[in-house]
Amino acid sequence: MTNVLLLFSALLSFFTSSGTMTVRASLVDTNAALVSGEEIDSQPGFATSDIASFFNEITTIIPSENAGRRRVQETNVEYVDFTKLLDPTYTYGDDESFFAMLSNLIQMLKTFINGSDPTGNNSLAINNLMRQMFSSDDGSPPAFRWEFSDGGFSLNLPGAGPVTLTALHLGGLDTFNMVNILNPTPGEPQTIQNEFGMDQLTVELELLETNGDNGETATTTIGLSFLDVTASIPMYLAIDENALLGFPVGALLQSEYLMPCLKDVLVDFEILELGLEIGTVERPTTGPSGTDSTLFNIIQTVFVSLPGTVPAFFDSAIRPLVNNMIQENLVETDDSGPIVLCPSQSNNGTTAIIAYVDFRQFFQQGLPAFLKSFLDSQLLAIDSQTGLPKVNSLLIQPWTFNQSGIEGTLVFGDESSSLIDVATPIRIGGLEADIQLRLSDVQIENLDTITEPLSLLETVDTEPYLLKNEATIGLELGDRPLSVSMRLFMSIATADDGKIENDVEVRLDMETMNLVLAALLKIAKQRLYEFPVKDITNMNCWLATIPAPTLDSSGIRVEDAEITAALAEFSASIFRSNLNITCIECSGPRMTELSDLLSTPEAQDSVNGMMNDIMAKFAAPLLTGELVQSQVDRLLNEASRKCPHRPDYDPYSTSIEHQPMVSPDNEYDVTYLMLWGVVVLALVIIIAVLVLVIRFIVRRRHRRWIATIPKDQKDRLKLEQFRDNTMQQELNAATKSMFQSAEIPLLLRLSMPIIILGNIGLFLSGHLSLGATVNIEAQVAGETIRVDQFYEFSVARSTIDIWNAGGRALAILILIFSGIWPYTKQLMTLVIWFLPPSLLSVARRGSILLWLFLVGKKGKI
Repeated sequence: MTNVLLLFSALLSFFTSSGTMTVRASLVDTNAALVSGEEIDSQPGFATSDIASFFNEITTIIPSENAGRRRVQETNVEYVDFTKLLDPTYTYGDDESFFAMLSNLIQMLKTFINGSDPTGNNSLAINNLMRQMFSSDDGSPPAFRWEFSDGGFSLNLPGAGPVTLTALHLGGLDTFNMVNILNPTPGEPQTIQNEFGMDQLTVELELLETNGDNGETATTTIGLSFLDVTASIPMYLAIDENALLGFPVGALLQSEYLMPCLKDVLVDFEILELGLEIGTVERPTTGPSGTDSTLFNIIQTVFVSLPGTVPAFFDSAIRPLVNNMIQENLVETDDSGPIVLCPSQSNNGTTAIIAYVDFRQFFQQGLPAFLKSFLDSQLLAIDSQTGLPKVNSLLIQPWTFNQSGIEGTLVFGDESSSLIDVATPIRIGGLEADIQLRLSDVQIENLDTITEPLSLLETVDTEPYLLKNEATIGLELGDRPLSVSMRLFMSIATADDGKIENDVEVRLDMETMNLVLAALLKIAKQRLYEFPVKDITNMNCWLATIPAPTLDSSGIRVEDAEITAALAEFSASIFRSNLNITCIECSGPRMTELSDLLSTPEAQDSVNGMMNDIMAKFAAPLLTGELVQSQVDRLLNEASRKCPHRPDYDPYSTSIEHQPMVSPDNEYDVTYLMLWGVVVLALVIIIAVLVLVIRFIVRRRHRRWIATIPKDQKDRLKLEQFRDNTMQQELNAATKSMFQSAEIPLLLRLSMPIIILGNIGLFLSGHLSLGATVNIEAQVAGETIRVDQFYEFSVARSTIDIWNAGGRALAILILIFSGIWPYTKQLMTLVIWFLPPSLLSVARRGSILLWLFLVGKKGKI
């Protein structure tokens, strides 16, 4: 009855998506070895002779398993070489960055899935991953369900009605005990070796059986269970290398593009062997309606009586089934149904209206939703062993160990390669010194102390393009705070032989440093979906998915341009900090006292407050301000020219040269002075016109008033006016200039010009000579450094400095009221002192002196 084995080995190989699929069993040569002479106990109502006749009937129509297979590769296509890709010791060239990254990701995946389950149930991490991917909301064990399209796969049983496989259900996916997958095969660049072990594997077949007598249909479920399963599955995989490089990200983000894009990449696929070792084959199960199923009786007969034949059944029947399904769905082209093109630069043009990615919807479905869930559950969730988020052990510790050899620590620069090493002379005012600054041995420690609150890529309900992130780093100061340490050498040598030279180690410990960052990103959907994976390591290409704003010639965003990328929010705070300065070699005798002073609680509170003020008042405005924004805008404009798959790519592209910013003109501008002159002249003209108008109005009113009074009153007024004029003329004739007047004491007459000239001299001295000199004398750690004449003040120099700094209006006011007016007043007084009444009447002289007295204080600016 060995034919039963052959029947069962080929049984499921008759299923096909388009109708009846027949595949020849491949166990003819191994029958005798497996079941030689063994009798089986068939199920009631199903004789072994029926099994034999059934097998004899169908084996004649089963074609060879490999019939029609496409194993001949095209000679003009380059295929992915898995002997290189899966070899962690192979080194890719600089132009193969994608494959280098892919190789690293594969190694990281293999390391991850073979790691410990972070839930702490003493199993592999892949089991936890399977639970996350395939567990249902009701908490049932993870399982994969595959519902077949086009009515399922059908098999015509002789003597019974047709049976259709409508769905396949795999369980026990979280019972892996060994995973050794994605290993290269020496000498076979397209062959991959895979091995894994499971404690239990369950297979549930959902069938639709048709009664051959009355045509009635019934749904049957057959459950198969296997314990202690070990599988060896070598695969032949031919992937078009160029097509893989052009595989678009959109195929991963939107399911409708996945199958068309995979067909462009996958040239051939075949499971070469499905080798199973099964410890225990449990009795098949079925629902109440399936006990009379012909197919169930066959399966139960073989599984109960010949459990050793089950591995051969999988290799002979399940393997061809899977191979043909993959061939029909992923390799062969299906011309039926609507044609869906894989998104690419060639078949997707640009549109005038740009649609941006709405992050609120982006992370709710498909691969982004899975990655976000994976991020939250695998990286941000708390590790029960450490009490900290898993990102510390899964990401931060491996990353920092690769960089520095110490988990949680980054090291930059040593004594032989300092981060900063500057030696330069400086000349500032009266300061002439040689300064040397060297920064080395920078270490950032305890980066693996990220703790809550912690959130990444969080969306905002009211902002579709905003992603918010928050992280907290550093434990208590006495435990593992975030620490930044460095070695700082600073030397200042002045021209007068003053010198300060200190080599110190600075260490800042920070407890609970909280960072909040919100980024505005307007990513164009089309550019993201067309993004080829070959450029996934090119940061310029990722920046090119964000449309660049229009810039002016100076590289500044024009007024009506849209902001497409920005740091919308940044805040940082430190709960408590500790600053220590240790002297390595110092010339200052009091550096030790400085270190002791910084260790006091008062000093630490002051340092902590200073750090928070720096981050709140300087760092945050700087990062969210126009200075950083302009740099972001320039990066976006340059990114597209440096991205190979963008239409405007330039392989010889360099940074865009922008015109220098327009700064205030520090040169004396004649036009500007002329403008001020015109303004002053206009004011003078306006004042003159007002004076003339007022005089005209006053005279007209006076004439009108004269016309209204009696004649005798007019005569009296004329007589009084005549007497006043006569008296003024007699006074002018009888008096002399104030310098010659005998009524004024001689000493005063002679000294007044001297006093006026002395005032002019004092004004000149005050305006031209130094008003003040700043000398600096500083004591640093017990050492004194002195800088004489660091800065000098004078009215003339200050006015020129104000003018050069752009304060021209103020400079002109100072020039007029503190420069010109004081000399004008003194010179007018001096001229009036010498002019005789014949040239300047007594009345006019008194009026002018009165006005000079009233406006004299206006010069005090």
